[in-house]
Amino acid sequence: MNRHQARIRTLTGGTAVTLLTAAGLILPTAGAQAVVTCAGLTATITGTAGIDTLRGTANRDIIAALGGNDTVEGLGGDDVICGGAGNDTLIGGTGNDTLNGEDGSDTARSLNVADGADRFSGGPGSDLGTYADRTTDVNISLNGIADDGVAGEGDNFLTDVENAQTGSGDDLVVGNVADNLLVGGVGDDDLLGGGGDDELLGASGADELFGGLGSDELFGGGGSDTLSADDGVSANDTSDGGDSSDRCTSDTGDVKRNCES
Repeated sequence: MNRHQARIRTLTGGTAVTLLTAAGLILPTAGAQAVVTCAGLTATITGTAGIDTLRGTANRDIIAALGGNDTVEGLGGDDVICGGAGNDTLIGGTGNDTLNGEDGSDTARSLNVADGADRFSGGPGSDLGTYADRTTDVNISLNGIADDGVAGEGDNFLTDVENAQTGSGDDLVVGNVADNLLVGGVGDDDLLGGGGDDELLGASGADELFGGLGSDELFGGGGSDTLSADDGVSANDTSDGGDSSDRCTSDTGDVKRNCES
């Protein structure tokens, strides 16, 4: 495993051990009166302080995962999901879902097909929106505009989502002013870092990587890639073309490796 693979694994890791469903909710202890809420709504499914796997129903669910590194899947309906504390993985399922990562470094994972107009707020921590299971072309922009996913899908990764990962299509990923990790798939992807100190990772396709402002690291991977780290600031960026024949442009003093032109 190279350091780039380890970086992705760090964002997407996590193991769930407890299964809770709508048919088997955790009941409050004797005398407990507190009502658990998610985004101001009374929760219909509630997790524990530990590591849980929570699954919704075919209808609208309000799911509060609470503590632990949880995995939550809404299934059908227009669900509202709150990860709570911990590094959580949130899967809306079909329907127009609202995913709130809250505390921790959280991941919102889309299904392998367009699954509704979903909204993901990462909250505190370093959060990831991923279309890794997609085979069609997707666009991702971490700008709080409902234009993510396939054309017309209407997903919305808010500006408190720092990291994005594509699938196997020819994808476009645009970062924001934060420090972003943008990860391409096996297609011919365009990755644009924007502001911040970004890390852009291509894969086996012929990718185009644009670091933008900040001290950026660009890694082309396999394929004949184009890496652009020329932001007008000397000695602050690193470009590594990886395998095949790659073209790198940069400023004076920037680091270039495996760049054939």
